[in-house]
Amino acid sequence: MVDSSSVGTSNYVIGFSMNRMDTASTIIVKNSRFYNLRTYGNALATNITSIRAIEFNPGNAANPTATVYCYNNFVGELSAANSTASPSIQAISVNASNAATALTAKLYYNTVYLSNSIPPALNGTVGGHSSSCVWWGNYGNASASLELKNNVFVNNLGNSQKDTNSSRATVLFATSNANLLKLTATSDNNLYYIDNPTHTVSGTVSKNLRLVAYDGTWNKDLSTLELLQASASYAPRDANSASEAVNFVATNDGHLAAASYGQAALAGNPISGYTTDVDGDLRSASYPYKGIDEITGPSATFYPTLGITALLQGFTSSSTGKMIPDTMYIALRSSTPPYSVVEEQAVKTDSNGYASIKFPTLANGTPYYMALRHRNSIETWSAAASPFTNFMLNYNFTTAASKAFGDNQVLVGTKYCLYGGDVNQDQFVDFTDLTLIDNDSYNFTSGYVVTDVNGDEFVDFSDLTLCDNNSYNFIGSVLPALPKAIGKRTLRPVQVKLNSK
Repeated sequence: MVDSSSVGTSNYVIGFSMNRMDTASTIIVKNSRFYNLRTYGNALATNITSIRAIEFNPGNAANPTATVYCYNNFVGELSAANSTASPSIQAISVNASNAATALTAKLYYNTVYLSNSIPPALNGTVGGHSSSCVWWGNYGNASASLELKNNVFVNNLGNSQKDTNSSRATVLFATSNANLLKLTATSDNNLYYIDNPTHTVSGTVSKNLRLVAYDGTWNKDLSTLELLQASASYAPRDANSASEAVNFVATNDGHLAAASYGQAALAGNPISGYTTDVDGDLRSASYPYKGIDEITGPSATFYPTLGITALLQGFTSSSTGKMIPDTMYIALRSSTPPYSVVEEQAVKTDSNGYASIKFPTLANGTPYYMALRHRNSIETWSAAASPFTNFMLNYNFTTAASKAFGDNQVLVGTKYCLYGGDVNQDQFVDFTDLTLIDNDSYNFTSGYVVTDVNGDEFVDFSDLTLCDNNSYNFIGSVLPALPKAIGKRTLRPVQVKLNSK
């Protein structure tokens, strides 16, 4: 451990620094572990500004050029309470120094895990700090670049420095949008994760920023990977990257815990010349694990994993966009007639309508329709068939009506939802459904029953109203047409008991 009280007048705590590089130099940092670095920014060293576990800085020599290869390294357990830099924690810092510096930096198969394992301050005194897994800046030279491939960057570190513009916890921290776009177009297949992504601002002050990326503009929301991917000029960078929590064996060890064996979000893409992990284990030639640790054996197998977000009309609050969690049945169907079910899974979503499901029998790279069923909602299909790429497929029905086949969704507040009221699951909301609800309402039926179309576990007038409105509007399933030669569609070849939790 390096404690700022013993550093004296130094400006920052460093694990490794390569500074003042010679022109045309090549620097390699590999198979190393940097952890348990901390500064308290206390009275004995008030000018301690930051922690940099790994730092690359070519210096200010005339027109320097340098190439950095940084791979199979782990960084974790960093703490910089009361330090003043933004961010005060820079797990990996890449500083091109000035506009003349032609720095090429390649970061492959690294793992950064920033957690709250180290107390944020000394003797119980709460201090502010901000943090990043990767920081880079001063990329003025047209030839300078930063390439990120097959890394695992996780930031769960608390953000205690609220109500100041310097307060932010990030995965990627670029000092400007121009520097952000210095990432090579080939940067991809990374895992970026920040817990509780947040972008809260008040007037001209950033109050709480927990972001996947920051590009020098505090009021730009890049809190999630999806927002980063959709931001101006960012594509095709990180097109196949993922954002999921990862389980490690310890906060000071980047090896994977068993719970993350086979986790599809960790499936990377081979990089020529990088064939072993931090332990010397041979990496897969097809789908290597991201980060420092390659898993082998039967438990290492990746399976296609669907991350799906879908909300239910009666179960969703128009004010919060949150849903009463419930079980849905998700069938992956062939993309060609007769659209046969290839595999179906039952899953309980969270309050955001999200669920992650493995489909062991599906094929990577093959497109499938997603068909959603629920105990009293209209069966709804995805707008088109989509493939799993690197075993991952993320699909969000809630962002637009057009995410469903035939635009067959209803807007509740700001979220699009599956229509409710199909109590007897015949793919229409009609008088039959109304009769079933009316009978149960008359008998004061309660509990987990199909006639409770708003999820409050009481069958009453509110359920009748929702069903009646959808019946009046002739709401029913809208599905791909079958060629006449095929005949009548078999809509539910997989039978699952619906009226149960």
